[in-house]
Amino acid sequence: MADIVDQIRKDTLRTTNNVLGINIMTQTDNENSLQRQETTFMYAQLLKDILIRFPSTEVSKQEMVEFCREHYADNALELDNIKEFEDNYDPQKAVWWYTRDTFLYRLLNKALRVQDIDVLYKIRLFIRDLNEQVEERHQTQFVHTSPKLTTVTVYRGCGMSQEEFDSLKSREGGGFMSISTFLSTSRDPNIALEYARLATGNPKAITHLKKVAVLLEIEIDVQNCQTPFTDVQTETQFEHENEILFTMGSVYRVISVKALNNGLWKINIKLTGEEDQQLKTLTEYMRKTILWSSLSASIASLMREMAHYNKAEQFLLLALQDPVVSDDFRNTAAVYNNLGDIYRHLRMIEKGVSYYQKSLDVALKHLPEDDPILAVGYANLGTVYHEQGDDDQALSYYHAALKSNMKASSPNLQQAAVVYINIAMTYGKQNRRLDQLNMLEKALEFQQKVLPSNHYEIGITFNTIGITYYNSSEHN
Repeated sequence: MADIVDQIRKDTLRTTNNVLGINIMTQTDNENSLQRQETTFMYAQLLKDILIRFPSTEVSKQEMVEFCREHYADNALELDNIKEFEDNYDPQKAVWWYTRDTFLYRLLNKALRVQDIDVLYKIRLFIRDLNEQVEERHQTQFVHTSPKLTTVTVYRGCGMSQEEFDSLKSREGGGFMSISTFLSTSRDPNIALEYARLATGNPKAITHLKKVAVLLEIEIDVQNCQTPFTDVQTETQFEHENEILFTMGSVYRVISVKALNNGLWKINIKLTGEEDQQLKTLTEYMRKTILWSSLSASIASLMREMAHYNKAEQFLLLALQDPVVSDDFRNTAAVYNNLGDIYRHLRMIEKGVSYYQKSLDVALKHLPEDDPILAVGYANLGTVYHEQGDDDQALSYYHAALKSNMKASSPNLQQAAVVYINIAMTYGKQNRRLDQLNMLEKALEFQQKVLPSNHYEIGITFNTIGITYYNSSEHN
């Protein structure tokens, strides 16, 4: 009986392991569709950066333990595991904990696969520790001790939805894919094939849905790849599998897709450290705008960028309890301002105006008169009045925003561009077409100085200028 129970647990672990969080940059001639795919990649990479950026604390450990206890309240076995984790957890044993058949493996990878930000926030301690230990072991096992090792090939068997498979196949010969979860692989292709066959119709398999059975053949350029990986053969409960574990968010180039026998497909992908250059530029820019000195404020910024406004509100309110924010007047004013933005997007106008005013009050009382947060506050109040149809009041605040911005030792040109666009829209309502074009052209000039050439805001401004010329009957 013990052997049967053990086999069931192994089958469960294996079939859970069969589901990956895959993002694919789909080959397309449609620029907007490509931009959506780039955005999916970018957000996943930014979330990873946020989660591993901030140090673990005893508070974050206790938050994680309490969350897991609540999540597994009806599971006596996992409650025992959680108690063991609380009493004995050591960050240097993070890989060992991950490879055990416990709540951690399933909870973590499911949350990464569906990007469940609430769960990821609660278990952030373990995510950071696991990523850090994989990085450390990678240096020890592959960089320092095997400097002449150039290539390692590993395998992973899995089931993909038909849509995922078709998208991946369309990128054959040079496209990119990423895997949001931590990825377990094997040096032995036969072990990986065993996983792949679980997707072909075994009625006992968890993945008995319409799946395409795939063998991923992963070629690693050891000297150039930027994604840490580690040999976990001595920790895993499946020692014969020669397991290699990759950290979350690994990015691969798709080399080839070939049919095998019995409905199986082999997809050759390569881990080289290459990235789509446009994507890399855009991600680096967004990283600078999103990352704060506060974890919860950083998550809120990402949620806001993704238009998940209720989540952004949740994490901004949490940020106000963080001493990094509450003990710093500028951070407090910035969070108040961002809450104003969120409530405006949620059409809670009075609440939005209230938080914009709170931001201005803090800034005017405690910060220099050329502090950039003042320009932001004036601009946002201008937008509220513009939306309410009070153009004179809107223009007054917009011009106050520009004046405050340009007083700064280093004016924020992107912010100024937004204000110029807002003034242009107000002039457009008043049929002041030449003034509108003048403002749009100033906005475009600033955008082209500070934004990546493929940034969507530049495209929108070009489009708006074209429409304005058309409406002015100056078609040429």
